[in-house]
Amino acid sequence: MAERPDVRVANPGVIIVKPKVELQPVVLVFRKPRGETRWERFTEHLLAVEVQSPSTKVYDRDHKRPAYLSLGVKEVWRVDLDREIVFVSTLGGAVDQPHAEMIRWEPPGLGRSFTLAVRPLFRDLA
Repeated sequence: MAERPDVRVANPGVIIVKPKVELQPVVLVFRKPRGETRWERFTEHLLAVEVQSPSTKVYDRDHKRPAYLSLGVKEVWRVDLDREIVFVSTLGGAVDQPHAEMIRWEPPGLGRSFTLAVRPLFRDLA
């Protein structure tokens, strides 16, 4: 049985597709092939998280979200601080599904799911 590459979390992360694409989500969950150290060699991106502000809302929604998905990121979360909601989009599936209470994340290939309570994310931000 083959070993799975390590799953890593980076804050911020970088998705690089040479020669001209470089995106930096606030949080990136990805598989790191054994022995590899260059961002452009990491090609299996499981989750990209963006925290939008009033000045980045349209850019994050209309440009970055579709860019992440077109580059093969499996799931994109847009955290809306004003509305206290997390919008979830999946590759080949849901687009901007709002979650105000709970998010259940099932990373491909890990054989387990994670549940995240949304409301506590916004506690003490006011």
